[in-house]
Amino acid sequence: MQRGSPLTRKSLALRWGLLLVLLGLLLGMSGCADTPEDVGYYTESHIVDLEVASNGDVRVTEKLKYVYQRGAFHFGYAFIPLGNTDGLKNVEVWEGSRRYCLASGTAEAPFTYQVTENTLNDCLEIRWFYPYTTRDDRTFTLKYLFRHAVRIYPEGDQLWAVAVGGEHASTIYIAKATVHLPMDVAASDLRLASYGVRADQAMLDSRTIRFSANHLEPGQQLEVRVQWPHGFITETKPAWQVREERIQATVAWGTVFSLVFLVVGFGGLFLVWYFKGRDPRVRAVATYLPYPPGELPPALAGLLTAEKSSLRLIVATIVDLSRRGVLSITGWGDRDYEFKLLWSDERTATLRPYERSVLEALFSPLEAMEIGAALVRGNLQTRVSLRDVRKHFGSYIRPLLGEMARTVVQEGLFVDHPEATAGRYFGVGVGLLLGTVAALALLFVLSPNVSATLTGGALLWWDILTMWGIEGFLILVGLVFSAVMTGLAILGQFVGRYTWYAAQSWWTYIAFSAAGLGFAVGGWLFGSLLAILPPALAVIIWGLGFVVFSFYMPRCTPQGALERVRWRAFRRYLNQIELFGDLVAAQAIFDRYLPYAIAFGIEKEWVQKFAVAGAPAPSWFIIPALGVVPRRMGRLRPGLGAGAMAAASLSDVSDGMYRSLQDVSDGLFDMLGSVSTGLSTGPLKSLDVGTGGPGDAGGWSGGGFGGGVGGGARGVG
Repeated sequence: MQRGSPLTRKSLALRWGLLLVLLGLLLGMSGCADTPEDVGYYTESHIVDLEVASNGDVRVTEKLKYVYQRGAFHFGYAFIPLGNTDGLKNVEVWEGSRRYCLASGTAEAPFTYQVTENTLNDCLEIRWFYPYTTRDDRTFTLKYLFRHAVRIYPEGDQLWAVAVGGEHASTIYIAKATVHLPMDVAASDLRLASYGVRADQAMLDSRTIRFSANHLEPGQQLEVRVQWPHGFITETKPAWQVREERIQATVAWGTVFSLVFLVVGFGGLFLVWYFKGRDPRVRAVATYLPYPPGELPPALAGLLTAEKSSLRLIVATIVDLSRRGVLSITGWGDRDYEFKLLWSDERTATLRPYERSVLEALFSPLEAMEIGAALVRGNLQTRVSLRDVRKHFGSYIRPLLGEMARTVVQEGLFVDHPEATAGRYFGVGVGLLLGTVAALALLFVLSPNVSATLTGGALLWWDILTMWGIEGFLILVGLVFSAVMTGLAILGQFVGRYTWYAAQSWWTYIAFSAAGLGFAVGGWLFGSLLAILPPALAVIIWGLGFVVFSFYMPRCTPQGALERVRWRAFRRYLNQIELFGDLVAAQAIFDRYLPYAIAFGIEKEWVQKFAVAGAPAPSWFIIPALGVVPRRMGRLRPGLGAGAMAAASLSDVSDGMYRSLQDVSDGLFDMLGSVSTGLSTGPLKSLDVGTGGPGDAGGWSGGGFGGGVGGGARGVG
C-alpha cells in the first residue's frame, strides 16, 4: 500500500475510531470496577398479588419493604411497562394505613406521588416522596389496574406477568407472586410455569396459586404464567392481543416470503451475471508469458487485468512517458520533484489521446498558451514542480480514469465502459439499501413513542449521560464514531469509481424510490415496524448482493477476454521473474517493464529484485549533484551530474536509488491521493427454562414472543 493513498488515510481514521472505542471500554470497565455493589439499602421483601377479574382486567398490589443501611433516602420509584395490556389506571400509593396524595405539578412534598407516562420506553413512571430516612425501614404498597391483561385462546386463557422485574438496584431477599383466579379450577386443568429465577409453586386453594423465590440479585426477575380452561373470562380477545397476533402472523409469513425472495433474487442475480457479465470462454494460453502479449500501454493493460481503474494507472502512464523520453523527473529532496516536458516529433506523434490528457493535467499549472506552444513549436522546455501539481490535479483524476476506460472500449476489449457498467448495478444495490434504511428510519421516527420523545430529543443525551455516567457515554460516542468511520472507509473505496457512475444512473433512483415507498407504505398499513422487518432485511441482503455482483459485471469482448488472459500470464511472469533465469542477464528489461509493474501493482517487488541484481538506474530519473544524496555513497561531489548518476548501478546505490525510485512512486501517489481526498467524500423473547406445576403435561394455548405484562424497575433514592 502506498504511503499517503486515500486507503491509508481511511484505514488510519478507522484505527483511531476503534482506539476510541477501546478507550471508552477501558474507562467503562474501570468505572464498573469502582462501583460498589452495596447501594446503601436492600429489599427485604417484594410481595405481589395479581387478582384476575372476570372481564380480563388484573388488579395488582405490590408490597415492598426497604431496609436503609447507609445514607439518606426520601423517594421511591416504579417504572411499569405498558405492553401486553390495553392500559393502566387507578394508581395508588400507600404506606401502612397512610394513603399518599397525588401531587400537582413537580412538587416533591412528603407523602405525595407523581405519575408520568414515559412514551420513549412505553411505561408508566410512579415516584413517591417521604421524609428523609436513614438506618430504618419503610414498607410501601402500590396498587394499580391492568386493563384486559388476560390472553384469550380457544385452548385456554392465560395470565402471563412479570411479577418482579429484573431492574432493581438492590438484592431482594424474599419475592412472592400470588395469582387469584375469578373461579374455581381443578389442579389438573391448570398449567403453571415461572421464568427467570427458580421459584417454588404451590396451589393454596382452587382459586389461588403462589410462586415463591428467594435472593434475587439485580438483573434477576420472577415471571409467572398461569393457564386455565377457556370460557371463564367474559371478554373477547383484547385489542393488544389481536394486534400482536396479527403482527406475529405477518412476521411468520413475511419470513417465509423473505427466504423465498432471497433464493429467487440471488438466482436472478446469477442469471443476470451469466448472460450479461460472464466473460466469453477463451482457449488456453501459457501460464507465463516472458514478453508483453500486445501493444497495449501499461495503463490499459492494468485496467484490462483488474477491470477497475486506480490512481496507479496514472502513475504508470507518467513513468512510461518518462521511459519513452517524453518526460524527465528530477528529485530535489523534501519529497519534491520537477517534471520537464522533452519535445520530440517522433516521440509525441505516438501519444494516445489519454496520454496527452495526462500531460495537460500534469502541466496545467502553466498557462495553456505556453503548453500549446511547447507542443506545437517544440522549442520550449516546459517545467513544473510537484508542489504546484498538488494544488490542481484532483479535478483531473476522474476525467483521466474515465478516458482510459473509454479507450479500452474503443480498442474492442470491453463491451461497455467497465466502471459505468459496474456502477449501474452498484447503484441498484445502494439504492435498495438506502431506500430500505430510510423507510425503516422514517417509520421509527414517526412511531408514537419516538415522535413524542423527539420533542425533548435534546435532553436524551443528557439522560444517557446521567444514566450511564461518563464512561458509558464515552463508550456510546466511540461506538457511533467507529461505525461512521467504518462506513466511510468502506464507501470510500468506491467513491470516484462506482459511486460516481451510480449517481448518474436512473436505476439508482428507481431502486431507492421503490424500496423506500414500498416499505414506508407497508409499515403504515400494518402499523408495526416489526411486521416489515423480515422482508426489509431480505431486501438489504439482496442489495448487498447487487453491490458484490457489480464487481463482476464488466464484460469483456471475445478479443478482450483472450487479451486479458495473456496479459495476466505476463503479469505472473513479472511477479515471479526470478524463477525464469538469471536476473543479471535480464537487467535490460528492468526499465522497459517498470511501468507495467506499477500498473499491475507489483512495483516494489520488481525494484527490490533488480536492486539485488545490480540493474542500471533509470536514466529518466535525475539526482543533481547537490540534491538527494544516496546513502552508503557519501555526498556527491560538485561536477558529478546526471550522467555519472545514470552510469552507476542499482546495487551501488541500493538504498539511495531504490529510495529515490520509491520516493517517485510514493510522491506521486501522495500527490494524487492528497488532491483526491475531496473525491473520497464527493458529490420471541428469550425465556429461561421454566419449572412446571400441576397439569404441566401438554403445550400452552398460545403466547408467541410477547412476554408477560408488568415488571419494570423498582427502587428508592
